[in-house]
Amino acid sequence: MHQATSDNQTTQAEVNVDGSSSIAERKRERQRERQRERQRERYQTDPTYAERQRERQRELRKDPAYVQREREHKRERYQTDPAYAERERVRQRGRYQTDPAYAKRHRERQRELRKDPAYAKRERERERVRQRERYHTDPAYAERERKRKREHQRKLRKDRAYAERERKRKREHQRELRKDRAYAERERERKREHQMELRKDPAYAERERERKREHQMELRKDPAYAEGQKIYMNTYKRIKIQTSNKE
Repeated sequence: MHQATSDNQTTQAEVNVDGSSSIAERKRERQRERQRERQRERYQTDPTYAERQRERQRELRKDPAYVQREREHKRERYQTDPAYAERERVRQRGRYQTDPAYAKRHRERQRELRKDPAYAKRERERERVRQRERYHTDPAYAERERKRKREHQRKLRKDRAYAERERKRKREHQRELRKDRAYAERERERKREHQMELRKDPAYAERERERKREHQMELRKDPAYAEGQKIYMNTYKRIKIQTSNKE
């Protein structure tokens, strides 16, 4: 009995400790946030303080360990604190537009980063994820993207060099696919099923008959085709006569 009472007391104590720890952590976070607010205000109103802070940051950035820690801290806050992420984006956009020196440094840094294949790959993946999420959640954006892609494709199709490259690429792709027997079999089966479905459609059957009639009419206007048909018919008649004589 005494043991059970002791266990209950320990459990309650652990809960109190956890609760106190959580409250203390939230209090520290509020204090840090207030301090950051004060520093931001002072940075904007006290040029001497701002210059000292910039100088201190320049010195700190010479330390690779500090730079790495800051990068990881910012990445973590970006991912876990939407309000912080939005504030940072607004702040950077404003500074980019009003501080030419900052904008120039930012462009140079981006150029250097793009030379790193790992960074470029991460950025492409991040942008793809962001666009996919926005495409699914923002109908207006999705519609603009579809319209933009249609316009882009129309312009490309007017470019003969692009059209030729696309035809060549597709031919190469089809050749590679035909080497795959499983793919070839799937394609044949798909086409057979598609044709069977189409033959059940009277409108399709009528269109096909009309298309064939027009095709035959066009062919008959071609002297070479007419000559070929004449030779074919003469050969057919000769073979038929020879077969009849043998019988």
